[in-house]
Amino acid sequence: MPLWKGVDFLELSLQGELNPSVGEELERLKALAQSPDPMEQAGACYAVGEGFFKVFDHGAGLFAFVLEDGRFRIKVRGPRGKMLPLAFVQVRSSYLAEVGPTKAAEVARSIVEKLLISQPNI
Repeated sequence: MPLWKGVDFLELSLQGELNPSVGEELERLKALAQSPDPMEQAGACYAVGEGFFKVFDHGAGLFAFVLEDGRFRIKVRGPRGKMLPLAFVQVRSSYLAEVGPTKAAEVARSIVEKLLISQPNI
């Protein structure tokens, strides 16, 4: 059986400032995800770029928000986490194998740019 050769793990850290309206929407969706009502929880989704991201009911470590679709897991800092990168993106290995690291990084960057009021640096 042949082994796949190439990058199988990719994480990106992106800088920038969270757009306040995006932060408010993520707070609203996070609260929906925390609801005891499954129908309300199902509404905790954020459309950005070509993706439709589930918003989790909790953050991750110092990151206030966690968004996930089949391609990416994105941890986004809240408005008070100025010492952290704006977003920490983990690329799913299946997507990485499908499109390669360069394209995966481009798509991740374009998604995170839609959360910003300023441009990111990788």
